Amino acid sequence: PISPNQYQEIGLSENSPNFDFLLKLCEVGFNNKILNNINKEKHQEYIDRYTYELKTIDELGFIDYILMIWDICDFGNKNNIPRGPGRGSVCSSLVCYLSGITEIDVIEHGTLFTRFLNKTRAKSKIVDGIKYIDGSLAPDIDQDQCYFRRPEIINYINEKYKGKTCKLLTTSTLSSKILIKDVLKTLEESTEQQANEASNLLEKEFGVPEEISKALKDNKNFQEWAENHKETCKIACQLAGLIRGVGQHASAILIAHDKIDEIIPLQLSNTKEVISSYDMYSASKILLKIDELGLKTVSLVNEVCKLIKINQNSIDIRHPSIYKYLENFEHSYGIFQF
Repeated sequence: PISPNQYQEIGLSENSPNFDFLLKLCEVGFNNKILNNINKEKHQEYIDRYTYELKTIDELGFIDYILMIWDICDFGNKNNIPRGPGRGSVCSSLVCYLSGITEIDVIEHGTLFTRFLNKTRAKSKIVDGIKYIDGSLAPDIDQDQCYFRRPEIINYINEKYKGKTCKLLTTSTLSSKILIKDVLKTLEESTEQQANEASNLLEKEFGVPEEISKALKDNKNFQEWAENHKETCKIACQLAGLIRGVGQHASAILIAHDKIDEIIPLQLSNTKEVISSYDMYSASKILLKIDELGLKTVSLVNEVCKLIKINQNSIDIRHPSIYKYLENFEHSYGIFQF
């Protein structure tokens, strides 16, 4: 995934192994982020950690994958596209911090590398002498991109891996409440009100309606209703789990090792974009899935910092003023995770 220019920029020959390129990124990151900013007695801990991580990443065959993500970040940095500091398990990798994929110091925060990459999970196959990694078990690296400039990132990926990318299909299934309502209205010609009353008998757990088969065993109110609607319940149970509709994943992009239309079936979305005909679980087994999320908050923070002329990285995230509202939850609007 690395161009000759990128090798030159970092001071390596373009014939150098990709492992050496990632190692060099870590060494540069160590000099810039750790050497003069962290107490000297802790330096060896950082060196030992990224050495161990690099060895593990190399053993499992993920060097090129990490560099694919780094390359996308490098394009964003060179074009001043705002990006979030990192989210999820990738914030457990010192290699990703030192190389600039994330901005989370894993030693300072005590995050565990095995949360990001675990030898027991990773799987690969050798086909015709070539090692292929099970994409569904690749370490997860989700990136928060500027909402308004995310198309530039997507376009870069599509051009870099021309003919080898597509968007991801999503499916929605027939839920128990929908099934009861639709079958009632079709089979018994019930009114909308009658259908709603029947579907409301299904109880919810964590906002998810119970399955009809479970309700027939445990839900007394539903059992009483079902006694008079046996055929409706039978048909609804037979239809349970079938696909109701398809859509397009908000952030996922699939990347293939060869021409993607020779590997999986494709179709057009409602917006005429090429998407997979496989869902996430099937597609991830033979393709690589990366997530480039478009977040308006990333755009907003960047714009505000420019307007008030401060460096976003200079914000003290430990300042009490940030947390005083959260302590009483006075201003919770817009908070997704905390």
